[in-house]
Amino acid sequence: MEEILVQIYHRALEYIGEHYLSKELTIEKIADVLACSIHTLRRAFRNNPTGVKATILKIRLYKGRELLQTQSDLSIESIAQMLHFSDARHFATQYKKCFYRTPSEDRKRKKRSVT
Repeated sequence: MEEILVQIYHRALEYIGEHYLSKELTIEKIADVLACSIHTLRRAFRNNPTGVKATILKIRLYKGRELLQTQSDLSIESIAQMLHFSDARHFATQYKKCFYRTPSEDRKRKKRSVT
């Protein structure tokens, strides 16, 4: 059973990485696509530092960071919307928890290191 859970975990990570822009990316959707129960999906994430929802959040935050650094024409609000955060403030709060600085600070820091 442990080997199956490891396979489910890796397949879920792959699916999340491919579909992080989808608003319909939920635990239920992932379990459905992987043909397993929600309980089994959660068990697959149990031995890892983050659960399913936290993994989705973290991937979206890392993608947001990448967009901030590479797409200076995109506003923080549009990035937050693209990644399905309720608003820019929620995105900024979660971003700061993950990276210890706000999206604006990160963007300014990136601009300074380029010049």
